Amino acid sequence: MARTNQHGKGIRRVLGWLVNRDLTDAQMASALGIRPSNYARRKDQDDFPSFEELTRLGEHFDINPLVLQISFGFLPPDAIYLLDEAGLDSYRQLGGGDFPDLPLPWNGEEKSRTVPSAVRPQQLQQRL
Repeated sequence: MARTNQHGKGIRRVLGWLVNRDLTDAQMASALGIRPSNYARRKDQDDFPSFEELTRLGEHFDINPLVLQISFGFLPPDAIYLLDEAGLDSYRQLGGGDFPDLPLPWNGEEKSRTVPSAVRPQQLQQRL
């Protein structure tokens, strides 16, 4: 059985929700750069989608890959600090919810961002 997000949904359903259309196996295969027959075998494997596959799918469908990687458990929930406003909106759409008790790491006017020391990329890599 393939990996699911925090709400038990598969990657094809999650992506379909975010792009607001149904996705075919052929479209998923194309996004991953593999043949449809290989995708048909791969989609039911226990390790699907991998961190790298989530990256490719996010980039192909113009979704911040971090949103998918957090949702599928590859990154801890505090990695939301690494998301921009569009990424946070996508995460909320997936049921990640609002985070009113967490300060946002960017200045609202300039959109300049700083990552709190509690969530540096080096620490995220160590958690993987």
